[in-house]
Amino acid sequence: MRVRLQEIPFRMLLVLLEQPGQIVTREELRNRLWDEKTFVEFDNNLRVAAAKLREALRDDAASPQFIETIARRGYRFIGDASPIFDTPALSPAEPLPPVARNLQIVPSSQIALEATPPRRGRRRLLLALCGVALPLATALFYIWRQRQPLIHSHDSVAIGGFLNRSGNHNYDDVLSLPFRIKMEESPYLRLVSRDSFAHLLKNADASLAEEMQACRQSNAHALLTGELTSHGQGYELEIDAWRCSNGRRLGTESVKTDSQAGILDALGQASEKMRLRLGESEESLQKFSVPLVQATTSSVAALNAFRLGEEKHATGLYTESQTFYKLAIDFDPQFALAYLQLGRSYSNAGESSLSRIYAQKAFDLRERTTDREKLYISSAYYSFYTGEVHRAIEVYQLWMSLYPRDIVPVNNLAVEYNILGQPQKAVPYARKAIELDPSILLPYSVLAEADLRSGNYTELNRLCSDPAHANDNAVAFHVVCYKSAFVQNNEAVMQHQAQFVQGAAQQSAMLNEIAAVSFYRGRQAEADRGFNTARQNAIANNLPEFAAEIIVEQAGLDADAGHPTQAAQLAEEALHYAPHNIEVEAGAALALARIGQIPRAEAISRKVTAESPLDTQLQFVELPSVNAAIAMQHNQPDEAIKALEPARPYDQVVVMGLSPAYYRGLAYLQGRHWQQASAEFRSVLDHRAASPNSPYILLSQLELGHTLQLSGNSQEAAAQFQQLEEVWKNADADFPPMKLLHLYEHL
Repeated sequence: MRVRLQEIPFRMLLVLLEQPGQIVTREELRNRLWDEKTFVEFDNNLRVAAAKLREALRDDAASPQFIETIARRGYRFIGDASPIFDTPALSPAEPLPPVARNLQIVPSSQIALEATPPRRGRRRLLLALCGVALPLATALFYIWRQRQPLIHSHDSVAIGGFLNRSGNHNYDDVLSLPFRIKMEESPYLRLVSRDSFAHLLKNADASLAEEMQACRQSNAHALLTGELTSHGQGYELEIDAWRCSNGRRLGTESVKTDSQAGILDALGQASEKMRLRLGESEESLQKFSVPLVQATTSSVAALNAFRLGEEKHATGLYTESQTFYKLAIDFDPQFALAYLQLGRSYSNAGESSLSRIYAQKAFDLRERTTDREKLYISSAYYSFYTGEVHRAIEVYQLWMSLYPRDIVPVNNLAVEYNILGQPQKAVPYARKAIELDPSILLPYSVLAEADLRSGNYTELNRLCSDPAHANDNAVAFHVVCYKSAFVQNNEAVMQHQAQFVQGAAQQSAMLNEIAAVSFYRGRQAEADRGFNTARQNAIANNLPEFAAEIIVEQAGLDADAGHPTQAAQLAEEALHYAPHNIEVEAGAALALARIGQIPRAEAISRKVTAESPLDTQLQFVELPSVNAAIAMQHNQPDEAIKALEPARPYDQVVVMGLSPAYYRGLAYLQGRHWQQASAEFRSVLDHRAASPNSPYILLSQLELGHTLQLSGNSQEAAAQFQQLEEVWKNADADFPPMKLLHLYEHL
């Protein structure tokens, strides 16, 4: 049975009181305090227990009154420990009764009732009792206090910095990261997000007072800080818990180590002791405890490079962060977290192929991390590398069950459901993420996206107009608000949202949406200029893969709008910028198939299938759309319909912009199945909120009108055409869909 660390000082006191004035050897204490199956750093733990006893008794090791250390032998209790039972006075000639020399336990049947002692005897008894009871009561109170959690289970905790006061500058700003990782390993603690807490601090070298202020601003109950100091020839690591409201120290845990090589292990031990003090159970600690050298790295240089990468990443400087993550990997090629964060930085920068490479490497090394980081790595692997969205969702759900206070799996579940085109499922998770930590900005962007795709414009308008988000630098949030304003035909708000992101590294995302709106309105020349500006902005910000995604999106629109030559050129250009990006390759294959370049489209499709056989969107949506386009080129509408059947559950996925149902409608139209074709085109219109500025909405409306014409419903067809005339009233005269509209109107 494992002995609770808090019980050791109390048990040590009881052992010493059994033999007051006599030396209790180190070996005896070891045998009495720990069982033979328990492995501990005995000498250090015994010193800590003695120190805690002295603290409780207000004793001093240099001039002790109660606990004396006998060098290299043990300890003894030297306080006044008189027997608690009064005895008759003895004459000098009488020998000392055995009971006074060696207290024996007497059966209760042999104890006779005694007469009440005289008043003076009772006073001596009381004084004798006080001699032992007062320090013992003090010690018991101390032990009781040590066993009480420093915080309540619902209190949130902020993680501050870990100061280096050892004189060894190799550890400057290095231990904060492993300290946080060790605390994040706990499923019990409700931690303030590292990004939101860092955002509240003025600088990375914040003082304790500044950290305390940030702690109050984040509505946390306690702040944890650490300190590394020199101790003789070794080091001491101390972790302090502070009450944020008044700055009072709640508790301290410390561990000493004799060498630099033991610093990370000592930090891990001190962190685990503090986790117990904060209220985590022994069972939880045993289950969620991985040595820091295994969870991070034994290389101080790698830790330092990783820290610098994290600082850059937190401020959105993804390209700069990649340099330091790579340096950390150079110092320690087994540093799993460095691979993970490098992959994450590439993903956030729109470089998905590189993101997948590093997600795979992190996944291969996932056993060298904590349980929480294993979940993080596995979810990233399934999401970014294999593309198995449903497996990623399963990992997030497991993560959420093990770490119910962790915001990451909750927020990422909302992201995944948004991507799948299931915003109704995303909304509750996004709201839960905000509830867990209202100070983090990202969940607001995710909730806004879910509200947009659900058509909940009332709630979305409240979010977008909230002054709290006036200076939100998240480009994704302002892109959503821009789309919302577009749906509500509010040009002023559209321009206002576009201005928010001017100069941002990801401004190309907003520029791309603006270009898509121009295409939606039939102003293709303006759209072409906009797409070109967006792509150039991405390239200038070192985002070549995102530039390729912009180009291939434009290629697909040109292919479906009736510009085959430009579509082919753009598709090949996109492949040049991102030759190993499967999303770009799939998009290029679709554009080429739609304009009849079948051999080239088939070759790309085979390559993509071989590279990503498990990718959900690729195998169930994108490649089926390519196969359907090829079938329609061969005038095989039934084959096209069959090819698109697996895509039905994913008709609203973000990457396709509502095109699967549009293609299915075209296939039914080609097969002269008017009713089924109308149903598919109406499905696009019914779900327009999923992608409100997608040109496939208007292309579906155009073909719906044509289908109604062919089925004999000319009145409703005219109504559909009239709505298109209104949208395209300022369209370019040579805009192919506009020319097709005029052709249909005169049939």
